[in-house]
Order: sequence, then C-alpha cells, then structure tokens
Amino acid sequence: MNKLLITLLLISPFSFADWGDVYVCQMTTHTQISFEGKRTDYQLEVFGFKADKAKGAIVFDGPDGYFTDKTHDLVTFQGPDTDIKTLEGEPVESWITFSDLSTSLFTAIGDKSQIAHTALQAEAMVNINAYCNRYVSPSVEG
Repeated sequence: MNKLLITLLLISPFSFADWGDVYVCQMTTHTQISFEGKRTDYQLEVFGFKADKAKGAIVFDGPDGYFTDKTHDLVTFQGPDTDIKTLEGEPVESWITFSDLSTSLFTAIGDKSQIAHTALQAEAMVNINAYCNRYVSPSVEG
C-alpha cells in the first residue's frame, strides 16, 4: 500500500490511461440484496487497481476491504489509442472482467472514470459503483 501512495504522489492524473496506470476509486454504493429482497448497505471504501498487461488482468490493491488482493481476468480492453470516441471526439476507454461469479465494467471518458461491479453470492447479489481517478505510471509495463 505504501508503494501505491508514494506512486500517487509522484505522478500526474492528467493523461490518457494505459497498461500499468494506477486508478484510485471511491465507492458511491456498496449494497447487498438477498434473494428475498432484503437490502444491506455497507461502508463505502477507497480502493485501487491497475490494468496488468502481462497477466491480462485487472489487479486490485488497497487497504483491507472488498477488493483487497483480488485479480480479475480481462475479457475486453479498449484503450485510448483506438478509434472509438464520444460524439464530442473524446477517446473512450473501457474494459470488462469476469471472476468467480462476478463481473466488472469500467469506462473512462476524458478525466471521468467509473466502475460498476456485480457479484453473485450464495444468498445474495453484491453491487458496487465507484468514481475513479487515474494516475499515469512512469514507463511501467503493467
């Protein structure tokens, strides 16, 4: 975690995302809904992750919490160097992961990034939404 914080202090958030860039996210929702309809809201957390090219995965890091030490295999990765753009001409980055009955969808347009995560558990569904900031990794191949 200390490496993550030091890295965040030394790098700028104003750039396009790429392999190895670090994202720091603040949850806006963390909810579990049982199959009987009972809703439980959990404490919102801050977590980090990066797109690791060598692993072909998203690697989560941060203090003890929901995403601590989890790795999710990438199903698709749409980086900023592709031809997909918004109507205003901004590059769009996105990826989808699947791991152990869960899926995450990430999108970034300009400096606005967000993640939506859903997991199927034995008795309930977990839903997490978060806004993220990206920090450019100095010449690191994830």
